[in-house]
Amino acid sequence: MIQVFKNFIEKYRLSDSKLLISVSGGVDSMVMLYIASNILNSNNLIVLNINHNTREQNLAEANLVKEFCNNNNLDFHSESIHIPEVNFEENARNKRHSIYKDYLQKFNLDGVLLGHHQDDAVETFLYNLFKGSFLDGLSSLKERNLSLNIYRPLMNFSKKQIYKFALDNQITYLEDESNADSKYSRNFLRHEVIPLIQFKFFNFSKQIIQKTQIFSELSDYLNKNLEDFIAHKIIDTGCGKKLLKSDFLSLPSFMQYDLLKKVGLNLKSFNHFLELKKSFESSGFQLNFKKLNLYVSSDHFLFSELSISELSDYYFESVKEDSFSQINQFATGLKFNDKSFMKSKQVKSLPFYFRSGIPVVVEHEKIVKFIVKNI
Repeated sequence: MIQVFKNFIEKYRLSDSKLLISVSGGVDSMVMLYIASNILNSNNLIVLNINHNTREQNLAEANLVKEFCNNNNLDFHSESIHIPEVNFEENARNKRHSIYKDYLQKFNLDGVLLGHHQDDAVETFLYNLFKGSFLDGLSSLKERNLSLNIYRPLMNFSKKQIYKFALDNQITYLEDESNADSKYSRNFLRHEVIPLIQFKFFNFSKQIIQKTQIFSELSDYLNKNLEDFIAHKIIDTGCGKKLLKSDFLSLPSFMQYDLLKKVGLNLKSFNHFLELKKSFESSGFQLNFKKLNLYVSSDHFLFSELSISELSDYYFESVKEDSFSQINQFATGLKFNDKSFMKSKQVKSLPFYFRSGIPVVVEHEKIVKFIVKNI
């Protein structure tokens, strides 16, 4: 195991890198810490224990890690977090990643070592599959995650092999009692589902690991193509990013989904995207997300942080009310029936989501001026 760990370090050129090692006190992370402390320069390592405050044992685990660091001249740090029970596993992971990012910046580190192994990869694959995750989720436990600067040097080993190494080398660790609680989704898969599948399909785990590697390569390939597409097809208009419908619809559905996420739309799942996609054929349609709005016109999408009223300042000229007898917002087919006006070049040049809100000047119930710019 030590030699494989060394090969991993050499593969990614981490021998002289400054690294954060996340250690829970369980067998996986303690074995990783033991090997790292023996083959890497201790001056380049920072050890972090994150206390989730879910069990009384958390403090004992932190003290175990701290004692190991003191005995091996390693820099020890601890963080305490509190995560609500709702979506605990996902929210806890996101919080840990946020802490890793802070430490990378604060100490100018090159990466994070995590103790995930083959069994974790199988559990994560099934968990994300049943949760409805897409391609990235089915390949999430990569041995190297560039976007997060995460490295997983134990991915070639099973849990059984890790236990044996700990026993052979007399490595002290604490067993997480919550790992036996099947109320957590991953534990349910680990204890209830996976053993049944393995009983029927002997090479199940090996097949899953192979598929996650393929999905990982496919995900990287598609992401590269999508980045090229975004660079060439999405235009910054000054009030948002514009994408022609024809270009968007030329992509397969799974790339459309990834594109919308990359531009900033907070889509819940692929199924959520499929529901929204039904509306994309319409015009004058808009979706409001937390940080970004999607406006759909007859021939394009506009992704903008601006509200519809703020966008109006970009498209419409302002006029003083005392300059004319009346200023109204034009409402198609309701307030006026001016077909020549609606067919005019100026109006047709406007995005469809503005067609029912064009500022117009009215005198004696007739349109005498419409206020349009940037067309």
